[in-house]
Amino acid sequence: MGLSDLRYWNNIYRNTIRIGQKLAIYVDPSKSDYYSKVNTMTFAEKQQMIGKTTPSNPVIAALQSGPDGDYITYTVRYGDTIWDIVKMFENVSTTDVLTLNNITDPGKIKVGQILKIRRRAELFPKMRPFRSFLLLLIILICLQVFLIFCPGILSYLQLKA
Repeated sequence: MGLSDLRYWNNIYRNTIRIGQKLAIYVDPSKSDYYSKVNTMTFAEKQQMIGKTTPSNPVIAALQSGPDGDYITYTVRYGDTIWDIVKMFENVSTTDVLTLNNITDPGKIKVGQILKIRRRAELFPKMRPFRSFLLLLIILICLQVFLIFCPGILSYLQLKA
């Protein structure tokens, strides 16, 4: 099977396919049962079939404590960037990670590379949207309480405007 066949079967006129796009692929009728079975397998089962293993939870498997306990080690996975890695931890910056690991070019990290991240960092995404919502809620409650206990302020403000 060639690229031109794949394009023809799927009405693709350029070199672009989209994430989630389903492609039609010709299968020799004698192998259709085999591919039907493969089509129902999970990613881990497919990897096991070809002799590869997959961690049960890739993020947790990528994290380990350093020997001195001052830092966490993170194993770079496919598609990771320094920015993506830093966003997973609280209180850590790209500069911290680059300096601690003696990295001068952040674009040169490699899959499987082990990065040290200071222990003060906590795993889990930052919750800034929730904090903003909470702050807005507190402001609205304070405003409501102020208006309840100072009902004359509205008429005073209307007279000034």
